[in-house]
Amino acid sequence: MAVFWIAYFQLCRILFFLYHFDFASSLNPKDIVMPMWLGLRMDASMGSYWAALTALLISASPLLKNQWVSKIHCGLVAFLLLLSTLIATADLELYRHWRFRINTTPFFYAGKEGAQSIGPGRWILLLLLAAGLFWVSFFCYKRLSRSLSRLPPLSFKRIPLLLLFSSLLLLPIRGRLRQAPLNTGVVYYHNSIAFANHAGVNAVWNFFRSVASDNDIRYPKDHYSGDTEAQFQRLMAYQNKPPLIRGKPNIILIILESFTSKVIEPLGGRKGVTPAFNKWAEKGILFTNFIASGDRTEKGIAAILSGYPAQPRTSIVKFPEKTQSLPFLPATLKKAGYNTGFLYGGEIGFANMESYVTTAGFDRISDVHRYPVSIRFKHSSWGVSDEFVFDQLLKECDEAASPFFETILTLSSHEPYAVPMKTVFEGDDAPSKFLNACRYTSQCLDRFLAAAEQRPWWKNTWVIITADHGHNLPDTELSENKKRFAIPMLWLGGALNQTGKEEEVAGQIDIAATVAEQLHIKSPFAFSRNVVSSRNPFAIYAFNNGYGCVSQTGEAVYDFDLHGYLGRANRANQDTLTGPIFMQKLFNDYNNR
Repeated sequence: MAVFWIAYFQLCRILFFLYHFDFASSLNPKDIVMPMWLGLRMDASMGSYWAALTALLISASPLLKNQWVSKIHCGLVAFLLLLSTLIATADLELYRHWRFRINTTPFFYAGKEGAQSIGPGRWILLLLLAAGLFWVSFFCYKRLSRSLSRLPPLSFKRIPLLLLFSSLLLLPIRGRLRQAPLNTGVVYYHNSIAFANHAGVNAVWNFFRSVASDNDIRYPKDHYSGDTEAQFQRLMAYQNKPPLIRGKPNIILIILESFTSKVIEPLGGRKGVTPAFNKWAEKGILFTNFIASGDRTEKGIAAILSGYPAQPRTSIVKFPEKTQSLPFLPATLKKAGYNTGFLYGGEIGFANMESYVTTAGFDRISDVHRYPVSIRFKHSSWGVSDEFVFDQLLKECDEAASPFFETILTLSSHEPYAVPMKTVFEGDDAPSKFLNACRYTSQCLDRFLAAAEQRPWWKNTWVIITADHGHNLPDTELSENKKRFAIPMLWLGGALNQTGKEEEVAGQIDIAATVAEQLHIKSPFAFSRNVVSSRNPFAIYAFNNGYGCVSQTGEAVYDFDLHGYLGRANRANQDTLTGPIFMQKLFNDYNNR
């Protein structure tokens, strides 16, 4: 049976190549064969798990009638095939969005909104693929079982011998004779093409590995072997520079869903996607080299409001017992006399956001239930379209006592990209829909800013516009590509001392300390720096099991599965030291919370 399962998982791998033909077609023959070959160890491991279950059933066969053994065995194999097929098929689509193989992350985002992010045509395709994979595999099993049925019945005397041979399955299950068990690193061989490495991973094995270890993530203590604390303080050094903000202004923090720099022309993005945003970029301070910390909304929110970096493999927002000890920008500003509010057009309970935002100390929290039933889920399966949330933001700014700190998180540029706007970019494909959604959000932002600019409070207001994370669309960057993490940061308002462009590298996590220190408040955010006064400009981003370090001189991308660097553009020695120092500090902090 182990051989049957190995063949099944190889079939799943072939299906993975075909489903992601746009990536597979760019590989040379060697990079097609190597994942198939290296993946055999993981296939053998997962296949041996399933074969061990059937071996235990067969060992009990002397206690049962032969026809019952056959039926139970057939039912068990059918169940394992169905379970494996569902995981493998879900992995096909999830990889298209997230660019890493399936783990327990989907459970964190499970719900109606997540399911509706996939169009009906894609659902039909996935169901057909799942049905076809299951039918072909089960048909092959039935043919194999006919041959096995001709074997003589198992006697009590042969049970110890069967169990002895079954115990040999522990070797492929473990994957190696050494102390460390099998891990995804065994299929990583390419130091620049991540897809080739990912293709070798057995999706079912990876999913159950994640189930077994996700709640007990402990990061290494020796990723950097030097004096972490001393070197970290050196990285975070400041220099005295005059503030870019005057007084104690009102602050409006606008977080745009998935608003990648790839759709913003002044940041090197596509032309004509966000003309409204581009217009405002000329009126304020545009940060041209700004990097998101993670690739999910809740990671971005924690990075912005707590100055806490995203982590590989997990998200601290999953664990309220850890987030409760984080510093929070709303709470810090509240102590300084600010009135605070948080607006979102979707379900605030999604991805454990309610726990985090509540703990952050906002005076007022509004979500989809704040709006009339007639506009809820009318255009977007996620909640209320952005135009209505911006209208509510304007109203709350008008009514709030100064100084106020208002935060808005948009949602219309999230899948399925359904927006109440005439189509600008023709096409039913995901990139075209995404571009239209970004165009719509940009127009909503423009309408809000135009109205806000006429309000009396604008003269004493600091507007910070950024994104929760980047996106692989409208192109198809992999999860570790820097372009996927490039996002905007634009400052506007009457409280600015100057306008223009800031070209030094900065990161999403730096917003918290920047706000505090521009207001002459001592920053409680250990991982965050004032972007105006940083002596060592750099930014760190985290993906599924690795991180990237971007500096003025280049970048370095480290992959923990590969145990090395994936690719380095214009590599400088500083990049390969800054990343490990910073990440070791983060690992130590996370482990101790």
